Amino acid sequence: LVIIIDVATGTGKALNSVQKKIGKYFPTWSIGIDLNKTNVAIAKRNFPQYDFFNMDAENIQPFAEKIISVARSYGHDPFVLVVASGFLTHLVTPNTVVAANILQQFSRFANAAIVSGVTNVLFTKRIAKKIGWLPQLRFNLHVSNKPIYVLRKNSSYFQLASTHLDLSLHGHPQQSVRCMLLTNQLRNIAPSSAVCLQTITSLDLGLAHIRSKQEMINLLSYLPKLMTICVSGKEDWLPLLKDYLKEEKRHIIVNIDPDHYLNKQELKTFSTQKQQRILQQVGLYRPTLTSLQEKMDKHPAIYSLPSAQDQKSLFISKLETLAKEDDAAKYALVKIFSDKNAVYDPKKAMHYLKILMHKGYPGLINQLREMIDSIVELNSHQNLRPN
Repeated sequence: LVIIIDVATGTGKALNSVQKKIGKYFPTWSIGIDLNKTNVAIAKRNFPQYDFFNMDAENIQPFAEKIISVARSYGHDPFVLVVASGFLTHLVTPNTVVAANILQQFSRFANAAIVSGVTNVLFTKRIAKKIGWLPQLRFNLHVSNKPIYVLRKNSSYFQLASTHLDLSLHGHPQQSVRCMLLTNQLRNIAPSSAVCLQTITSLDLGLAHIRSKQEMINLLSYLPKLMTICVSGKEDWLPLLKDYLKEEKRHIIVNIDPDHYLNKQELKTFSTQKQQRILQQVGLYRPTLTSLQEKMDKHPAIYSLPSAQDQKSLFISKLETLAKEDDAAKYALVKIFSDKNAVYDPKKAMHYLKILMHKGYPGLINQLREMIDSIVELNSHQNLRPN
């Protein structure tokens, strides 16, 4: 059984599309949730074969766990797929911290998730990875080449450097440490897996998702030598941690540093009104190619190829140096090297084009295909030349 949960389902069209594809191969239970009562009423009328609920997705975990419990009561071991088309974008979700929390909840009950939107989503691949997902970035050719994130669960993710364990942003820190324990046992690390965990003296739990005091107790029980815990101060479980440390008289220092997480780790809180001014500065929202073109048009002396032939070589050299830090310079080089009337070099154009694609800029698929065709054509002409 595949349980499909469509978050912010709207009128149910996306849910119906996904169900038609998956339903060909597996039995499904299709569920849509939306905060708008009118949308839910229309969806129920259009697709009576599915279940729709009027609810807020910001607290989706308890609801999803009840759905899974019902499926198991009928003898199923369901595979849970979450679809969020347009929900985790600045048009719907208030900021990246909220988006990360929702992704953390998804990681607790879902086996996979598909996340996209008509605007860019409010998280990066790095954030998804730290939460406990294996992210793959694909492009929707039918919706302006907007990126689609395909996420598969990877709850065992952690970062360990010497005696410091980094579980910041993680969706299930306790499970990650359990996986460390199990992995060490399977590899027969001598004398036991406890040796590895006993070396850890500092733990980063900034903005991690911890659901209960018992989870906190279980997590810290694996780390007997722990001396320091780093947090942002925004965690709703922070009072539980302080109470536990006081009750158990564990001498662990709690370092609270909101700036470290909200300013330096791609998680600066923002709203729709602030996006144009703030988001590009902190890398949370990838600017469009239109914004790069606007920057190029605003500074032609920096980005426009001079007409004088003797100045072109020096100009391109300076622009390539600037491109190491400036995406507008990369895009300018793509245009220059793609122009057969300028400094035509399709291989270099494709190099900068691929960099922009990997950084999440939409609308480059067709240009990349044209570059590949140009390179193939150029190589064919060179091979046909007589010696």
